[in-house]
Amino acid sequence: MLIMPVSEKMPLLKNNVDSKSDQKEKKEGLCSSFGKFMRSIQVEPVVLCTAFGVGIDNVFLTILFVDKVCDVQLNYSAEVCTNLDSGDYPDQENEVQKLVSLYGMYKHFVEFLPMIFGILLLSGWSESHGLKTPLIIANSGYLVKCICLMACSHWWFLSPNYVLWSILPVGMTGGMGALFMCIYSFIGLTVDEKSRTTRMSMIVVIEYSAAAVGSVLGDFIFQKYRYFGVFAVQAICFLICVLYIMIFLDNPIPKQQTNEVKASKSLVSGMKNTLTVAFKKREDGGRAKVISHIAVIAIYICMMAVSNFYILYTRKMFDWEYEDNSFWSAFSIPCGVIGALVFLPFLSSVLKMEDSLLSFTGFISAMFNYTLQATAPRGWVMYLASAIGVCSSIVCPAARSALSKTVGSEEVAAVFAVVSLAESLVPLLDNPIFTGIYYYTVDSFSGTVFAMAAVLACIGACIETWVYTRYPEKKSGSISPNANPY
Repeated sequence: MLIMPVSEKMPLLKNNVDSKSDQKEKKEGLCSSFGKFMRSIQVEPVVLCTAFGVGIDNVFLTILFVDKVCDVQLNYSAEVCTNLDSGDYPDQENEVQKLVSLYGMYKHFVEFLPMIFGILLLSGWSESHGLKTPLIIANSGYLVKCICLMACSHWWFLSPNYVLWSILPVGMTGGMGALFMCIYSFIGLTVDEKSRTTRMSMIVVIEYSAAAVGSVLGDFIFQKYRYFGVFAVQAICFLICVLYIMIFLDNPIPKQQTNEVKASKSLVSGMKNTLTVAFKKREDGGRAKVISHIAVIAIYICMMAVSNFYILYTRKMFDWEYEDNSFWSAFSIPCGVIGALVFLPFLSSVLKMEDSLLSFTGFISAMFNYTLQATAPRGWVMYLASAIGVCSSIVCPAARSALSKTVGSEEVAAVFAVVSLAESLVPLLDNPIFTGIYYYTVDSFSGTVFAMAAVLACIGACIETWVYTRYPEKKSGSISPNANPY
């Protein structure tokens, strides 16, 4: 079932005529208006609930590994495990840290390797059956993970290996890659071109805000209900998300152009189409634009890997404690929200900047941000860097919007599946590389990883400059979301 395009000028609630003679008709009208309201906001509640649930977890999975390794695997005393980071037990702390770092690496592969195949399968399904089922499956994977972690928390004698394998359902069902593949495909299929960039920026705003609120709430839950309470609330979030998708979300299916394509609705053909869609020859340099925008998204994800080193870097350079990093994070997250909520709509809707130029602006902002971080002589420079990097959060929404406008509606889900595949593959490569760079440069120049991120931002800006000058966007009016834009 195809969703009709929603205009931003359309009122969210229909004005119901108050009929005194027929109260039943009034109630039916209110129910109908509520249903239309829920459909008009589309996938935003899914993003809100999912990001909130993921934010609640925050660092507690890592802390659970630490406690399990110390208490269950190494069988240290309660006194040692409680005061592990006090500095009184350096040998025991080093042993725990080594094992937890190994579990962290294993977790990375357990989650992201199956995710590649999960995304391919769900993309093949969405090609012919729509986006609703893949969204349900991806959220269900997180729900199963939370239930497994609740079991690991309740039965404390279970080893850390059980915690590790609790992550597997997320990877098998596509994880966050499949979720955002479906979410951005949904927007590409149901929102007109004029509003698409703004709607995608709102996804980023909701994601940042909900994750931040969830992280704060997770701390309060953990203090009172420990691990079981954290994962229980997280499970409730994903359960609500699944129910919302089943009840309120429609099921847009990419419009097929030919009878030949209509006849080929098998899962295998959908997977094959997913793998080849980015390299399909298109008019007006469409193939080059698709590959370029996927590349800049991958570059942006690679840049984000340096966030793993902030705590180590700031502790070494500025003697920051956990509270100092928390204050800086509390400042940096709103900066990202402001970039997506204020600057992107202003640059896109008011100044009418093209998507490639928007991504270029974001990369330039990120380049100055990472350059300042790499060379910061004092801690306050980190705050200045976050303020200058306020526009860096607009890179991905602009690039995704450009992708959705370059391909036809029948290929939107497939091209976002390729993006999700890239987002799943990049962490498998960038984390070991940046870890090696930091390990070998920590004594000479600790900010090398951030300097490398600045170089990546410069490369991304160059790519978007080439796209902007070589293939400028065609000026056209708003079109039907299910029609080929070119």
